[in-house]
This record gives sequence, structure tokens and C-alpha cells, in this order.
Amino acid sequence: MSTALGFISSKTTFQPSQFIAKVGKEERHQSRLKRMRRTVLNTARLLEQRVDSNRYYWVMVTLTYAPEHKWMQQNVSGFIQGCRDYLKATYGLLKLHYVWVMELQKRGAPHYHVLLRMPLGMRIPKPDKSGLWFLGHTEVAKARHAIGYIAKYASKGDASTIHRFPKGARLHGASSLLNDEVAIRNWWNLPTWVREVVKNISFVTRTTGGVIINKTGEFLATPFEVINLGGSFLILRKTENANCYSC
Repeated sequence: MSTALGFISSKTTFQPSQFIAKVGKEERHQSRLKRMRRTVLNTARLLEQRVDSNRYYWVMVTLTYAPEHKWMQQNVSGFIQGCRDYLKATYGLLKLHYVWVMELQKRGAPHYHVLLRMPLGMRIPKPDKSGLWFLGHTEVAKARHAIGYIAKYASKGDASTIHRFPKGARLHGASSLLNDEVAIRNWWNLPTWVREVVKNISFVTRTTGGVIINKTGEFLATPFEVINLGGSFLILRKTENANCYSC
């Protein structure tokens, strides 16, 4: 039995016995970035793989802030809503699909990369010239390889810089998907241990200590134990009938 970390031996049915990782603030930030990348890429792939994709093309819009303008939480949603209103008024489009990520410029100011799924024959005007984005400069380009394009920006940044993002800022966003698409995206966003146990695409609800499979109501307990060390966390894997914490 190891007592290097000051653990006191105790006996319960499922005790953690295998050391997995020590997780501090930087690792939690890295986990957040990883979830963001996974959500963004899965959403873009699902939209790109729709059966009607030959009637659409992708446009990447970069939104930057002029030095005199400060970031506000509603800025990117205001841009998206402006695009919706324009496309509805001009072309009668009722639904606009999109994916976006936030990135930091070298000077530390945030900017956005927005991927719009546009029907053929429709276009949006240059945002900074039309008033769709009045906070700085914009760039608009047709994205021939949408997944690679958004992946490039979703993969930038690391845990050491995440604290520089504005407080309360979302790192990514996406339009709503169809129910079966939501199920697929949520499935691939689940922890590996859940997918290994369930083995088919199912809606699950995360809860304290594990997940609940919505269809059956079955509760799956997490195989991990998280111990708060005061600012960082120790993650250990549970094994049956173990009688001590072992690292």
C-alpha cells in the first residue's frame, strides 16, 4: 500500500487502486479545448455529410475587432442573426447552418472564424461594408475544404493561453442539428469509457458519479475516482474489492 500522498487506507466495495493522472488547472483547460475541438469538428462533419450537400457551399468569415472596440458576449450572435435576417429578406432562406470558433490574435484581442453553410446561388455582402459587422475588419472566402479549414483554427491555442480569453466567453458555437445528428455528435463527445460500455449510439445524461442511459434508465457508474488535492485533482481507476489507494 502506498501512503506517499497521505491517503488513509479504507475498505469499500469499489476503491480506486490504479493511478491515472494528476490534473491541475492547465490540464482542465486543455480538456476544455479538447471538448471544443471535438464538438466543432463533429458538427461540421455532420453538416457536410448531409445528403443535400451538393446544393450548398461553405463560406469562412473572419471577424476581427478594431483597437477602439472591445469584445462583448453578444457580438458573434449578433453577426449570425444579422446574416439570418439578410438571407431571409433577400432570398427567403429560413434556416442558416454555421459553426464558429474564437481565437486570440497576437495582440491578445479575440476574433472569430465563422463557417457558414450557404445554399448555391446565395451570398452575404462583405460584413464590415454592409453593417453586419461594424466592430472592425472582416475577410470572406469560399472554403473548399470546410473541415480542414475549421480544424486549423479549432486546433490553435493551448491551456497556457486560455486564461487570456475574455471572462465568460464561449470558445465555439454551432447551429442546431437534427435529432439523429445531435445523438451522433453527443455520442462522439462522450468519454471513451461510456462508448466502450454502451457500444451503440444512445442518448445519455451525465449525472453525479456516472451517466444514465435515457432509453433504459440504466445508471453506469464511472470507473474513475476524482480526489481534490486543493487546486488540483488526482484521478484513479476503480477496481473491485481493492482495500487501499495505490499510486
